[in-house]
Amino acid sequence: MEDDFFDDNLNEDYDNREKKQLIERFDKMIETNKQVYFDSDDYAIAFDHYFYTGKTNKAKTVLQLGLKLFPNSLHLQLKKVSYLIYSQKTGEALNLLLETDKALFSDPDIQLEQA
Repeated sequence: MEDDFFDDNLNEDYDNREKKQLIERFDKMIETNKQVYFDSDDYAIAFDHYFYTGKTNKAKTVLQLGLKLFPNSLHLQLKKVSYLIYSQKTGEALNLLLETDKALFSDPDIQLEQA
């Protein structure tokens, strides 16, 4: 019985159900145009889902909403870089990467970790 707790399939099933519910909530929010709270990680997960299933318009919408609420989210900034590269806006993607790099390395906590 103890072995079931550590069964990766059970954890994966739970993660898949949780992700499915998250995507359903995003779909409903987009369809009804009603604002629902999601944290920045939720936006990143939803972006990945839409982006990697070829729903790039929804991915873009999710990314825009996420960055509006969490403009300093490194995770979402990197998702935007991916989207820009996909959209063949490599110059804009490079600029964003450079800005993100500067912001990241000017953070005192990051500098402390580097030391």
